[in-house]
Amino acid sequence: MKRFGWVLISLCLVWVVRGWSAGPGLTRVQDTMYRADGSVASGTLTITWPEFTTADGAAVAAGSMTVAIGARGAVDVSLAPNAGAVPAGTFYKVVTRDTAGVTASEYWVVPATKTTTLAIIRTEMMPPNVAAQAATKAYVDLVAMHKAGDESVSGVKSFAQSPGVPSPQNTADAASKGYVDATANAALTGVARTATANTFTQQQSMADVVVGGSSPTYIDVRWFGVKGDGKFISDAAMTAGSAALASAMGRFTCPTDVGRTIWVQGAGTSGATLQTTIASCTDSNHVTLAAQAVTTIAPLSVSDGAMTSGSKVLTSASAKFSAAMVGYTIYVPGAAANGGVLQTTVASFTDASHVNLTAAAANTTSNATVSFLFQAVIGTDDTAAIQSAIDTAKTRCNAGGGTWNLCPTLLFPAANYVVSGTLQYKSVPWQGMGPLKTSLLWVGATGGTMVTVPAGYAGGASWGGIKGVQLRMGTNWPKTHIEFDAAVDAGFFLEEDGFLGASGNSIELTQGFVNLHWQKLRWDSIAGYMVRFASAAPCYVASSAVIDRFTADLSPLNNPLPPTNPLGYFLIDNTPANCGQPRTKYKFSDARIENNAVPFANSGAIVALVNTTATGNNGFPVDVTIENITGQNPAWSTVGTSAPMGLYCNVPTDCNTAIVHVRDLHMTGWASAFVVQPPSADFGYGWWPKCAGNCDLSSLDMNMTSTPRITAGNTLINDYVTLQANGKVLQSRDTNHNSAATNYPEFDLDVAGKLQWYAGNSNTSDTNLYRGSAGVLKSDQQISAAGGLIGGFAAVTFSATPAFDFSKGDTQMITLTGNVTSSTLTNAAAGQRLLFIVCQDATGSRTFAWPASVKGGGVIGASSGKCSVQEFVWDGSAARAVGAVVVN
Repeated sequence: MKRFGWVLISLCLVWVVRGWSAGPGLTRVQDTMYRADGSVASGTLTITWPEFTTADGAAVAAGSMTVAIGARGAVDVSLAPNAGAVPAGTFYKVVTRDTAGVTASEYWVVPATKTTTLAIIRTEMMPPNVAAQAATKAYVDLVAMHKAGDESVSGVKSFAQSPGVPSPQNTADAASKGYVDATANAALTGVARTATANTFTQQQSMADVVVGGSSPTYIDVRWFGVKGDGKFISDAAMTAGSAALASAMGRFTCPTDVGRTIWVQGAGTSGATLQTTIASCTDSNHVTLAAQAVTTIAPLSVSDGAMTSGSKVLTSASAKFSAAMVGYTIYVPGAAANGGVLQTTVASFTDASHVNLTAAAANTTSNATVSFLFQAVIGTDDTAAIQSAIDTAKTRCNAGGGTWNLCPTLLFPAANYVVSGTLQYKSVPWQGMGPLKTSLLWVGATGGTMVTVPAGYAGGASWGGIKGVQLRMGTNWPKTHIEFDAAVDAGFFLEEDGFLGASGNSIELTQGFVNLHWQKLRWDSIAGYMVRFASAAPCYVASSAVIDRFTADLSPLNNPLPPTNPLGYFLIDNTPANCGQPRTKYKFSDARIENNAVPFANSGAIVALVNTTATGNNGFPVDVTIENITGQNPAWSTVGTSAPMGLYCNVPTDCNTAIVHVRDLHMTGWASAFVVQPPSADFGYGWWPKCAGNCDLSSLDMNMTSTPRITAGNTLINDYVTLQANGKVLQSRDTNHNSAATNYPEFDLDVAGKLQWYAGNSNTSDTNLYRGSAGVLKSDQQISAAGGLIGGFAAVTFSATPAFDFSKGDTQMITLTGNVTSSTLTNAAAGQRLLFIVCQDATGSRTFAWPASVKGGGVIGASSGKCSVQEFVWDGSAARAVGAVVVN
């Protein structure tokens, strides 16, 4: 079928899987056993057999059984048929112990029938492992092949060397390899080499696929010899001087794994990776390697780790430490300041109970749980074969024409592919089966790069992409998973990919980008940034970068290297070309970030800006949106850090022209609460200029454990919810107060509802506005209004005993439709001005009784339709008249 000049070649591979069976079918051996004198035998039969597979595929374990010879010499026993079994030459050995004291041995081959007799199953010759061999003439005549004459050979025959055969003449004749090669090559120069699509009924070699003038839609990496047979073990254990390797994971396969390559972390010289092969396989948990370990390695999990404040020595009575731990990161709960987690590296090994760490404990701790694991990877190194598939598939872009967007897709079926060197991406998109099914396992050097996207190829990083693949550490940690050395365009996708374990930045963009959109990515245990956006000339205008629906979890996995990220998860770095991407919009949304045990080296923001100044950015702002992100970072793991926040500016001017949108942000247990933060030590006048009036912060649920700070001027803030240890719900403050000459406005809102304003050079509020009783807003200072102050007005429904509630308004009005015999006054505040308006209805001459707390209340007018007005002031206990009744 043709589509845009492409030929879609469908290759179908049918796997036939044998279903589960209840067990092998049994053959019943029934007969009578006699002695040579004609009397019936008596005694026992001891039957033993090796492990074998029956002709119909049932696996039989090795074993033995003893049966009694029945009355009158009866033999009755059911056995699995071993005729035609694998391995060939499988026999039942039967030892007869007669009650007369005679012992004899014989060998049985049991056919696959319902019943059989002793005469049928007793073999005509001994098995080959019996030293003395003898055969009857009849047997030899039956099985021997003669030099002359036509004879048929049935069954499968194996040859140590291939037999020579003449050129075939008939349809069923055998053909030699030379004959097939010559015939196939002749065919390729003729009819098969056409622009017409060839249709295959089974998978062909890659030469068959690309020989035509069109390009296939998919190219399977297995066509190039890629094995994808990697296995990952995370609890490898070896002893120096021994070739035995143990793992409790049960992933060894006997005898399939014998001869395969294996990489064992830490077992080589000075703790390097040991690369060798598997010499023998004992069971699913034990193998023997072709080379011995130089360094002892063992999974470590102790619950009695102990350190003394000021000391670098970690002790454990469990005696499980090893020299292979040197250089790796270790976490000691309780040994950091204030009982936090001490993160450092193992500096040296003393003995199984003592190691020296790089950093000293700041707190004495004991009974600390410390874990350490060593990895091993088994499989074929697929690096060269995968690169061959990439290189060949690239030549098929638009049938080799190199036109945009017409490349086949390189298919990575579900498997683990072992990679020891950098793979070069070249125009052709990669398609895996999902990050939990298709993985590239890194066994290359620590600090290497798994994939580069180089410049100079058709499309560069303008089309294609990687989807459904996990790039992960194997026995060593790569520094980078993907490095883009070509500008990334909108046509290049990263989608549904996983990135696990990196000693540096997981993804590096070194040459800028135009309108990229990556989604559904997951990062785990990354020491650097998830993505570093580095500037490069030319500086693209009106670009955008969107990364959404991602998960970034920095929780440690399998001995992570020390975090190197001083600023956080994503870095926008304008330093290399000092131009950035002017007018560039960045959006990070619909995501979850988590950091359960790795303390940040410094500030730890979701997004960090470096050198994004107005000058460096050609005067254009960097626009950053952080939206709908949930974060988790328990406080126990972040002692001594100030992580994390929404946006961090490396120098004060980085945020001067930033446009920041932070919406729907929920954080749990972060150690600090900056939503947008520049370095406080470098900026002395408060933090108002940081967003230059361009921040939009909304729907924030921070749940921080220390002071929250909104460090932006003229900022729209709404739907902000938090829980603070210091009692502050919201702050916009310069905590340094470095300048006495300048008073920038500062405020905070505490949990009691008090809004407090501060002078820029003071830690004491000078203006307060807060909630009084229900429905009352209070201030400790005067309120100045350029216009009039408008109080509340309340119309009171007439009754003979009305209540005047002055929390509902300073002015209360009632129209008399009858006489008021008594009244009450409630909810007045000290100093409040109270104004009564009492009106007669059309009848007039109604009487009015003032509340008992009113002092100086006058007589109201009796004229119909007229109102009497009198003002009072509440002194805390009584309303005192400040004027006479006025009737109008």
